[in-house]
Amino acid sequence: MPNIEAYGSDGGHGINGTDGSVGSNGPKGTKGDCPWEAGDTQPGKGSSGGDGTVGSNGTPGQPGANGTNILLRVTDFVLGIDVTTYGGRGGNSGNGGVGGQGGNGGAGGDRGDGGNITILAQTVTTGTVVANAQGGQGGFGGSAGQGGAKGDGGSGHPDGGEGNPGLNGITGNNGENGSDGSISIQEV
Repeated sequence: MPNIEAYGSDGGHGINGTDGSVGSNGPKGTKGDCPWEAGDTQPGKGSSGGDGTVGSNGTPGQPGANGTNILLRVTDFVLGIDVTTYGGRGGNSGNGGVGGQGGNGGAGGDRGDGGNITILAQTVTTGTVVANAQGGQGGFGGSAGQGGAKGDGGSGHPDGGEGNPGLNGITGNNGENGSDGSISIQEV
């Protein structure tokens, strides 16, 4: 009897998020009169630097396909048969982009379930089944994007403060593993 392969295909991987930009530098303070005397223009304070912009989130991985359910009807089950009908692996998600606040990693794709294998025979003699109906593995969640760098403060009297560094994103969840398919040989 020929071998049978009807397993599920793997899910596609997600796309990484795009990076955000680094914060802008603060403008310089106004220039004062030098040497300064009463009534002259005092030197101004430099402005604060800007915060980094947000990185975008990674896209989720695609789910893996389920294995196909297989039903074989034979008169006399004597020979051995190999049946492969495992579930496809879930795709890995994209990573979050770097930015003022890092983008979140996408969720990993869920797995495919293994297919069910059923053999119906009028008589079962010495037949064997080598079966792979395992559920596929879930995809890995994307890593968190790193927070963006803070912008420099503007020079002046006194200098402006730096912008705030960005927050890191959140790591994505892994996809769930698939269920194993059942294997059954019945004499009917």
